[in-house]
Amino acid sequence: MTSAQVARNKETFRRLIEEAMPNGQLDVIRDMVTPECVTLRAGFANLYNAIGDAIPERGNFLNWLEAGWKPLSEAFGGQKMKVDHVVGDGDTVMMKWHMQILHRGPFAGAPATQKTIDWEEIGIAHFNEEGKIETLWFMCEELKLAVNIGYKLELA
Repeated sequence: MTSAQVARNKETFRRLIEEAMPNGQLDVIRDMVTPECVTLRAGFANLYNAIGDAIPERGNFLNWLEAGWKPLSEAFGGQKMKVDHVVGDGDTVMMKWHMQILHRGPFAGAPATQKTIDWEEIGIAHFNEEGKIETLWFMCEELKLAVNIGYKLELA
């Protein structure tokens, strides 16, 4: 890929994370990804698995977004994302951002706390030649989020 394509991909991923997803701009998101775009790991995958939450860990990104975004956005209001670092090489972009939300509704079995919660998250996106995202992978500070929404740690 050319340096212009890498720069385009970095900007697309930044817009997806900072603008389109927090604002629920599904039509904009559909323009950024291929119809077959796959989420290889959702940001809260371990938390989802631990409690059997309805939001799937992996699968078609658009299906995941349509099924998972409504409960996520109802639980987490005032979403603010600020990209801290973004790097690109070839068809791959990796980004780290800071996420801040208001926990205003039930999430992952925990009732709303009305607390502002923040965490760090990273994501990796792979792009095709046309600049559309083909795969996504996310990892966030799940333990920090779980404790902040009221889960207690037990040592075995």
